[in-house]
Amino acid sequence: MDEKTEGIIISATEYKDNRHIVSILTASHGMLDFSVRTGRHTIVRINHIQPLARVRISADIRPTRQIHTLRECALLDSSAAISAHPVKAPVAMLLSEILRNTLHGTMSDREMYSYIASSVDTYAALTRGEANFHLIFLIGLTRHLGFFPNLSHFTEGVLFDLREGAFTPSQPLHTDYLTEEESITFAHLLRADYSTMHLFSLSRSQRNTILDRIMRYYSLHLPDFHEPKSLAILRTLWE
Repeated sequence: MDEKTEGIIISATEYKDNRHIVSILTASHGMLDFSVRTGRHTIVRINHIQPLARVRISADIRPTRQIHTLRECALLDSSAAISAHPVKAPVAMLLSEILRNTLHGTMSDREMYSYIASSVDTYAALTRGEANFHLIFLIGLTRHLGFFPNLSHFTEGVLFDLREGAFTPSQPLHTDYLTEEESITFAHLLRADYSTMHLFSLSRSQRNTILDRIMRYYSLHLPDFHEPKSLAILRTLWE
């Protein structure tokens, strides 16, 4: 049946001329795949399917189908500010790949959708602190995925145990933990939000290291999680 809803473009795969399979995180049904034609005279133009583009859609959504039909698609205002930005666009590619990796098969979760949608709008409007956005976003996402780190036992000198998701005063018997310096940085990020993240000045090396640790944290708590391919591309841009 035809439904109107908002959504966030997560990924698009071309499988023949002017036709794509587009994965959209919808407000009403969670992650869905749509078969769409793209082109000059079609309902979806190529600039509509950029990573993290926010859209309003009309679609034929049927529970018995794996791939649904997209009838109308309109970009919301925030999208162009990301897709046209030389730094925000590749970061959006990374985050959309992580979302595809973590949310595939998920049903509607209004709180998670609201978090992601409002984060996209915030990112589009940001004029400072952009370099830390992906770290704060990924940490915040763990709250909705069910493994937000426990900050209650943090004091200087403790270590963050990635497997347990908590700070510990003694060195774990495995290797999945943060060093003391990394643990302090991570604790500061756990306390930060989009309005304060510009206050944290991290070097490129520190930022990349923390991102690597967050990716390891995801892989430990999400069995099917794998490192995004776009991470290697981003590292070349940040070097």
